[in-house]
Amino acid sequence: MAVNAADCQEMINACKKVNRAFYYSGQVGNTIDGPMKFDNNFFEQVAQMDDFSVCVQQNKISKVSGEEGLKDMRVVDAIYKSIASGKRRKIG
Repeated sequence: MAVNAADCQEMINACKKVNRAFYYSGQVGNTIDGPMKFDNNFFEQVAQMDDFSVCVQQNKISKVSGEEGLKDMRVVDAIYKSIASGKRRKIG
């Protein structure tokens, strides 16, 4: 997978706006077509934080290893480097 500045701009132009990353009361966001619909009966971050807390208390391994977050950060890093250099960046 390679990312360049044009790809990044296309992603930004097509982007959906979400007001905050973390909500305890449900997610809220908009697109150019209007409000986004979320299942506000499930709060991913709350479930993840609760699981992490239990794992710390009980010395268990979390369901969320951090590997997916690391992959996401590699993509974000490649986007920033691509924008700065104007060149494609290879990921992973």
